[in-house]
Amino acid sequence: MKVKTSHLMPGYVLQKDIIGKSNRPIALKGTELTEHQIQMIRKFLIDTVEIDEPLSGNKPSKKVKEQTEEKKAVDNIRSASIQDKENGYKYFLKVYKNVVNVFKEQFLQWQQSMPISIPDLRNAIIPLLEELENIDANVIFSLHHYARSDEYIFHHSVATSLISAFIAKEMGYRRGEWIQVGLAGVLCDCGMAKMDTDVIQKQGSLTSEEFKNIKKHPQTSYAMIKDLPSLTSGVQLAVLQHHERGNGEGYPLGMTLNKVHPYARIIAVADSYHAMATTTCYRKARNLVNVIEELHISTIRLYDLDVVNTFLNIFSNWLEHSKVVLNNGITGEIVFVNKQEPTRPIVKSNDSDDIFSLEQLPELYIDKIIG
Repeated sequence: MKVKTSHLMPGYVLQKDIIGKSNRPIALKGTELTEHQIQMIRKFLIDTVEIDEPLSGNKPSKKVKEQTEEKKAVDNIRSASIQDKENGYKYFLKVYKNVVNVFKEQFLQWQQSMPISIPDLRNAIIPLLEELENIDANVIFSLHHYARSDEYIFHHSVATSLISAFIAKEMGYRRGEWIQVGLAGVLCDCGMAKMDTDVIQKQGSLTSEEFKNIKKHPQTSYAMIKDLPSLTSGVQLAVLQHHERGNGEGYPLGMTLNKVHPYARIIAVADSYHAMATTTCYRKARNLVNVIEELHISTIRLYDLDVVNTFLNIFSNWLEHSKVVLNNGITGEIVFVNKQEPTRPIVKSNDSDDIFSLEQLPELYIDKIIG
């Protein structure tokens, strides 16, 4: 049935995609509308939409109620209940998922050539970044589990923001600075909204021409934010430079590391880590330990040594006492981590008194981290 957008209510389900003037979708068929999504649709001056029969009593469903509660959790994070705080990780994850949804809605607006609203983005991301003072590395090394491949870009932007800010915090940056690093992290891929949708959602490997176009996104992202007076020059440069590499073979400008802003050097590591650890449309996720090894091996060639060492230290502290499965099927607990070789720890078997030093046994490696 056709309904005027002025009459929409939370809980209505879209019967057809809503397509904007640029022929990109604003909202997809099957979406169960929240109040926030309704306001977004109205911003695009859409007169009517096709919906299924309203839910019973025009009341929001359980799903809509949960989404509304998550939005409130972001808006009112400082006044969250003691019970929420005690739930720790669950509370953080709840807020994280809501911020991903907010970013997704913003991204759809950018696809329709609407400008970036920094106040709206800050209102969502900064309370989440502030929660880094209340969480540990377990959260950081779990984020890749929650990104669906069809929504990778939204999860990746928020996760890159969090991981970048976490690294900066551990490097000793002042609170205001690591917040700025996180803000730069969430904006780095905003230019992907201007890329061909078929390419960014393509299943399988990109052609050389498609990858060439994707590599333009740092410049596009920079163009979208360079005139926004509320952003510092550090944030703007980080967005432009986050794919530059130490050997000068990065993009878009082929700069060497000494010319790259410190914020961009941090984001480069966070961005690479999450991309390799997460399943995307282009490729499957890699083993987490293999990702850390790749960053370690590539440091001299590609990344800032201080940034990678900080990230390896975070990983080492998190890994110690974790339960793992080795490639030979043995399950055990890590009893010692050499921070110079964090992926080659000493593991004690759960089934015997056997101890395996992976530094001395190159044929063995960690297949899974299970807790």
